[in-house]
Amino acid sequence: MNVRPAKVWNYFEIAAEIAFSKDFDRHFFLGAVGVRNDGAIVSSLNGMCEEPNRLVHAEYKLSRKLDVGSVVFVARVAKKDKTFAMAKPCFSCEKVMRSKGVKKVYYTIGADQYEILRLK
Repeated sequence: MNVRPAKVWNYFEIAAEIAFSKDFDRHFFLGAVGVRNDGAIVSSLNGMCEEPNRLVHAEYKLSRKLDVGSVVFVARVAKKDKTFAMAKPCFSCEKVMRSKGVKKVYYTIGADQYEILRLK
């Protein structure tokens, strides 16, 4: 799957909408969108947890819906002004996505910036 920059931001916008689909009392929201090889678009958002726990991470929950060669888009959005912020997946989520055969992870790093994590 070849992604052009404008299309990347479209997926980040979808991830942001997913992140705000449940109104948890937090300072930021994180959503993830995956595009599978069959063209299906799947999504997930961070859950609430008192203790740090990867099982509530959007990327971890999304990985169960992905197949080999999928591409993932992760967006972190500040609650206050709805700007994009750093959304690099944690080591555990990266490891799970790598084991699922995810090809690339695009993630926001700022208001108008993103980076690509190549897993294959």
